[in-house]
Amino acid sequence: MRNYNYNPRTNGEITQRKQAILINQVSTILLAICLLFCAMAFITSKTYYTAEVEGASMYPTINAYQKTTSTNDIAYYTIYKKPVKGDMIIVDYQGIGSNIDAIKRLIAVGGDTICYYNNSIYLNGVALSEPYLQKDYELLKNDANALYNSGYASADDWKNSGYEKSKNNFERWCEILLDESLTEQQKDAILTDTTFFKNYNTSYQNSVQYSETLSTYVLTVPDGFVYFLGDNRANSSDCSVFGPLEQKYMLAKVDFVTSGTATVYSNFWKEIKYLFA
Repeated sequence: MRNYNYNPRTNGEITQRKQAILINQVSTILLAICLLFCAMAFITSKTYYTAEVEGASMYPTINAYQKTTSTNDIAYYTIYKKPVKGDMIIVDYQGIGSNIDAIKRLIAVGGDTICYYNNSIYLNGVALSEPYLQKDYELLKNDANALYNSGYASADDWKNSGYEKSKNNFERWCEILLDESLTEQQKDAILTDTTFFKNYNTSYQNSVQYSETLSTYVLTVPDGFVYFLGDNRANSSDCSVFGPLEQKYMLAKVDFVTSGTATVYSNFWKEIKYLFA
């Protein structure tokens, strides 16, 4: 049998050993964070474009300055991902005779049916679930400053006004489209904010019907077209005003938005600090 000499470490040696282990762990974490930042910088620069958001049509999902704020949110968008229903998108308003790009919410694509009924948008006969609007509603309900910036007295006023305004726009557009007493020129004169009827021979007119059962208009989005809305429905120029837009004018998907002057990197760093707080 071998004899072993046991020499216990002193307190100082134990402390030094603990410090060495801690330094090694911290160094590993910092190196991993640095590598992650480098990877994010590379991927972001190759994948995303940025746009400063102006206008209130997506408030408060996206904050473009209103009353008390002075900086706009930054949208990161990509042309490498195909948008799906519910995504935020970049839209070229050249399709309605304007020279701006806008950020909206993709609601429907070709073949889908849309109507406003029972305080909801109905997509293909089912009330559309819109968690982004619920999130906005909760924000306005619990943040006095955000509510003040919205210009409404309450979150319920914002929600109800948005639905009613979008619904009225949609029904007015449908009614004019189906009005056989109006000529193409008269319809163009009434709807001065759209070039929709300059392509009058398309399937737009055949896509709208009036449902006696629901007592409302129902739109079938034509193939090759999309239907989008702003989250701030009461203050948005969107498809409720001018009808579906050709899909070719949907330029990109907005993947995420950073607040104010923040960048994706500073937001990421905030999350890291939160984990170690």
